[in-house]
Amino acid sequence: MGEGVNVVGVLVAAVVNMVVAAVWYSPVLFARGWMSAVGQSEETLRAAAGRGYALAGLASLMAAFTLASSLSAFGLSGFMDGMLLGLEYGVGIVAMYILSIMAFEARPLRLIAIDVGYAVVALAAMGGVLGLF
Repeated sequence: MGEGVNVVGVLVAAVVNMVVAAVWYSPVLFARGWMSAVGQSEETLRAAAGRGYALAGLASLMAAFTLASSLSAFGLSGFMDGMLLGLEYGVGIVAMYILSIMAFEARPLRLIAIDVGYAVVALAAMGGVLGLF
């Protein structure tokens, strides 16, 4: 595993994921609804930002590497191949785990939709970028 993985592509895809997250969870899109659903305020989130960004960055790198490894292993290339694989992983794997976990936690449907939507969009964007590398 890891053969044929473009390190620059992984780094760029990880940054793309962080940008998608920043926009997705911003006041422009879903920040207010998400904060309300998880019972957080801007102040409490700011206090945890350092740890949160560090873990999110590490998770972004790992997700990008895994997606890049899959693209390489399957012999896929190009934006569409990458985007479709990211979409498949996002919907078929990640979203299903988030959905089942949050269902047992009795989380609001609004929160489930926001978090699942982010995972699907972010993985599709990362896959598209990785397909270009």
